[in-house]
Formats: sequence, structure tokens, C-alpha cells
Amino acid sequence: MYKAAAEASFLGSFGLSANYGSDSKYNLTTINEYTTKINRKVLSSKGGDIFILGNHMEAWQTSVKKNPAIIRRAIENLTCFIQADKLPELTDVALSKVRKEINEAINTYVEMNTIRGCMKRNSPSFNWIANLDDGSCVSVQQTTQFGGFIRTCLEDSRMSQ
Repeated sequence: MYKAAAEASFLGSFGLSANYGSDSKYNLTTINEYTTKINRKVLSSKGGDIFILGNHMEAWQTSVKKNPAIIRRAIENLTCFIQADKLPELTDVALSKVRKEINEAINTYVEMNTIRGCMKRNSPSFNWIANLDDGSCVSVQQTTQFGGFIRTCLEDSRMSQ
């Protein structure tokens, strides 16, 4: 229920805005209700200066020397925003092609930027650059079993040394 409000709050943290039309079931009241319930907000930035809540994202981006990118763990289907009433100059066929091309671009972006690996920090096989858990984490308490047999020998006085 609060997903749109959470998105607006997330964008607001970077000084960006989200526009929800009058046909949307989420309005400013819902967003304000959500933001008043936030007890704690933590943002982590990788590279550049420390990001301070309330500052604009552009100020932080200028402090990053090479290829700034915002990384999120969830990617939503952006094609739902491509609607006939928003782009009246496009035919239904053209609209369908635009959706398909954008969807393919998103899938390519995700595939090219996916790094599979163990994401559990306490695991000995933790991969610090992974952004998708592939189930390769090894349990910390894993025991190794060896096959074979044990034979005990007793010294016999009849054997020469």
C-alpha cells in the first residue's frame, strides 16, 4: 500500500520529485502519512563525499570522479509508465514497440551489471562485489569429513626393532 509513498520518500531523499497523477490511488496525503511514520533513514554512498540527507543528488555526483551510478537492489518495470494517454502521438503498435525496446534495454542493463556471488558477510565465501546472491555461500560451521579407517597398533616384544 505504501510502495508509491516509499518511492516518493526515496526520491525526496535525493532532492528529486515524483509525479503521481490524479488517477493514482496514492496522493500527497498518503505520501505524507508514510513519511511521518519513518523512524530512521540510512543512506549509504559509495565513492565521493558523504551524502547528507536533504542535499541534492547533483552535489554528491560532482564529487564522484568516475562513472557515478545509483545502485538499487530492486528494479521495477518501467514500461508500465508508457501509456497511450501520456503519448497520444504514438499508435498502439508504436507504443508496443517502444515498450518492447525499453524492456530489452532494461534486461540488457541488468544482465550486464549483475555480479553473482555470496552476499552473506559472515560467510567465508563472501564476495564483496556481488549484487545477486547465487546460493554459493558456505556455512561457517561446515565440517569436513574424511573417509577411511583408523588402525591402532600395539608394540609386540617378539618383533625386532
